[in-house]
Order: sequence, then structure tokens, then C-alpha cells
Amino acid sequence: MQITKASIIKQQSIKHQNVSLPPSFGYRLPNDTFEDIRDIPKLHCAICGEAMLTQDDLNEFLLGFRPNSKRALNSKAISQYKDTNAYIILKELSEKSPNKRLNKIVKEAEEKNIFEKLDKDTIKDIKKIVKISENLSIRAPQAIKRFEKIRPMLGKEKNEVLDMLEIYSLKYPDESFSEIIQRPEVFKYHYNLKEKNEKAISLKKIKTLKKIKELSDTMSISDKRKVQVANNNAIEKINNVYLKTDIKQFLIEDIYTNLVKECTDKKTARKILKESKKLPYKNDEANKLIVDCAKANYDDHTILKIIAEDALSTFEHIKAKSKNGEDIKSNGIALHKHCNQERSNIPYPIFLKYKPEMKSNIQKQISKIITFINRDKLKEYDSYPIEVKETLIQETNNKIKINIKKYINYKALQSQNKLDRALASLEENKKKYDIADKKLKETEKELEKIMQQVRELKKTKARYIASLENANQNIESYENTVTKAKEELNNIQELNAKDDILDSKK
Repeated sequence: MQITKASIIKQQSIKHQNVSLPPSFGYRLPNDTFEDIRDIPKLHCAICGEAMLTQDDLNEFLLGFRPNSKRALNSKAISQYKDTNAYIILKELSEKSPNKRLNKIVKEAEEKNIFEKLDKDTIKDIKKIVKISENLSIRAPQAIKRFEKIRPMLGKEKNEVLDMLEIYSLKYPDESFSEIIQRPEVFKYHYNLKEKNEKAISLKKIKTLKKIKELSDTMSISDKRKVQVANNNAIEKINNVYLKTDIKQFLIEDIYTNLVKECTDKKTARKILKESKKLPYKNDEANKLIVDCAKANYDDHTILKIIAEDALSTFEHIKAKSKNGEDIKSNGIALHKHCNQERSNIPYPIFLKYKPEMKSNIQKQISKIITFINRDKLKEYDSYPIEVKETLIQETNNKIKINIKKYINYKALQSQNKLDRALASLEENKKKYDIADKKLKETEKELEKIMQQVRELKKTKARYIASLENANQNIESYENTVTKAKEELNNIQELNAKDDILDSKK
């Protein structure tokens, strides 16, 4: 096919007006390239819409809770080493830099060879003290203040725990979270409160189900069976420790709302629906967490991590793993850890009734991911937008259809630009080809002339070679003749001399 300038212009006339650049999010993209959507900084959760922490963000956040050397050396956890040489040495070093962390002080001392002459046991104790210090924390009031910037990212339960710890921090301002939680009076209070709440929940559940059964006794056998099924489903939800409080409430209400639709005795079914709202659905996670941390004797680092991990960006299986969902990119979006737990394996059509804002939040997240793909900041995700769209449509029964037109159009623009450049290069190289072809033909003609001259010269050369060979043969013949003539001349001269000798004799 003949490629002309006109054909290139025609190709360029494809509807560029519908093609837009990738969306901007009001900040510069990082220099790093990522391999997983969970590593994208400032990505927002597809459920709640709040920003999430990457694993690196979380690690950096937790580092900020480590105490300075002065506080670490005065902690109860290190008090057992107070009479050791290691403690005395670290205390002296700390007094020079009280605001530095112990691990940094020790590292600087090692670089200056300060520990070079110490015995092995002292060095061993120094390492132990530093290791303990890394699991300690700043004081509770400072920790509460530091948590302020990520509290919107945390779940309701973890915020309740922080509210409790904030109150305790006013009473025990010099203590860390673990020191407060492990106080006998704190443990006793929350343990008793947890037990009391669990007992109240159990009694309320029994009382409400009993009342529902009394109401259903007036119904037909068919309706009674439906009520029993609804009760069993509700009990399953109440006893599910993985379901969050709000989602439990929603699911239980949904169960009895559907019961009203299914029963023939609508009046009684509505009374049952009203009564079902008294069922206990609240999880006492805040008190349970404090009790569990105290029982396990968790250090500060572990407690802080348990709370802060709520904000971590995690992989959400759109098709739940419990329903054979695969660990592949096209089956995943990013959610806070607590939002992921909240979603559990609840089918999306039901979950979307509870969280309708998820539709717009997923769109925002995918749009940001597309920006990273388009700018080559996310490796091996080129097919992700279309694949995840297909998965979402399947798993939500067409309730979520993300718009990826900007991605498609941007890719179309990239492909069109690539085609345009290829066509222009092709045309340019075709011209170069034509010029080279013309030059080649001219050169071939010149070469043919030269070759003809070469052939003539070769013939002349052959004649000269033949003459040379003939002359050479003649030279050899004449050289032989000369040699023979010289020999004959010598012989004659010898005869002449001999004759002269004979003539001279008397």
C-alpha cells in the first residue's frame, strides 16, 4: 500500500476531541514505581472513602511512638537492668543526648568504638536493653495526640479504645498504653464491664427471641417455619464475631424486613419486625480488646500496631475467598483492614444497601489507580481497569459499573500517537529508501562501466603476462646460448694459447 502524507493526516483525524489526559489529583505523583495497588500512597478506601496507610506508612507511623532514651531507661520494663554496667553506660550516654532514641545512641557509640573494651556480658545486656526499648512507647497523652491524624482512617471500635485510653491518659499522664492497660484496677474494670455486657446481651437475646416466638404462635404453620428460619439466621449473625456492629444491625433488620414480605400474616410479621429491633447486635470490642491485651501482657509496640493496623490498605477479594475467589489482580480492590473485615463475605448486592456510597468511592479509587497506570507508575496493571470492571459487574449484579472511559481514551490517544509516529517514520524512511534506490542504480551503472574497463584491462594484462612469459623463456634460452658461447670461447682461447706454445718451440 502506498503511504502518503495525505494518508497520515487522515489517520490523525480520528476523534481526538473525545480523548482526554489522565485525571489529576492535586498532587505530584511519586518518583517510585509500584507493583501493588496497596502500595499507592494516599489511596482512598473503596468503602468509607478515607485515606489508607501503605505498609511503609504504617511502619513509619509506628516508629514515631518510640520513646527517647531518657524515658526508655526510666521505664519499668528496663528497671531489671538498673544495677548492671550496661545500664550505667547507657545512662551516661543518654544524659548527653536525652531526646535521642536508645538504638541511635548505641549505633553512634559503636561507630566511635566506645564499646570496644567492654566485656561480652555487658555488650549482651546493652543489646537486650535496646531491644526492649524498641517495644516501648511515648507517654499516653503524646500517643493520643499522634493518633489524631489517622483517627478518621480507623474503625469505630478502635476509636472507642482510643477514647477510653485518652480518659486514662489524663489520670496517668506519665504512663504508656501498655502500662495503663496492665494496671490491675483498669483490667478489673474492663473485665467486669465486658462480662456484664456479654451477660446482658445474652439475656436480651433470649428475652427478645422468646417474645418473637410468642408472637409467631398465633401464625399459620407455614409462617411459623419462616419465622424460625429468620430467627436462626438472626442468631447466626449475632454470634458472628467477625461482623461489625453496624453491619449486624443492618443484616438483622434486612432478615425481618424480608420476613414481612414472605409471610401471609403481615400484621403479626410487622410486630415481629418491630420486636426484632430489640435484638442485641453490638459487639463489645473495645472492652474485649483492652482485656485481651492485658491478659496477653502485650508490649506498647504490639498494642499500637493492633490499633493502627485498622488504617492499613488491604486486598479486598471482590469475589470472596470463601466462595472460591482467587488471589489475582482482577479480583481485588483496596480497603482499610477494618472495612475489609466489615465487608467479610457479605454479597455485594446486600452490602451496597448498607453502604451505597461505595459506588462512588470505588470509582474514585479506580480513577486514581488509572492515573498511576497511565503514568507508568504501576507495573503490569495495564489490563486491570477492564478486568476489575468485569469482576465488579458480575459480583454486584450490575449494581457497580465503573467508568473507565478516561483510561480507554488515554490509551487510544497513546496508541494513535504511536501509530502517527510510526506512519511518519515509515513515510520518511520510504523517501530515504527511494533516494537510496536511485543512488544504488546509478552506482550500479557506474560500476558496470568500471567493470567493463576492468575486463578490458584484464585482457591487456593477460597479453602482457603472455609476452612476459615468452620473453622470460627467451631470456632463459639466450642465457643458455650465452653460457655455451662463453664455454666455446674459452675452449678456443685455450687452443689458441696451446697453439702459440707449440709455435714457439724450436
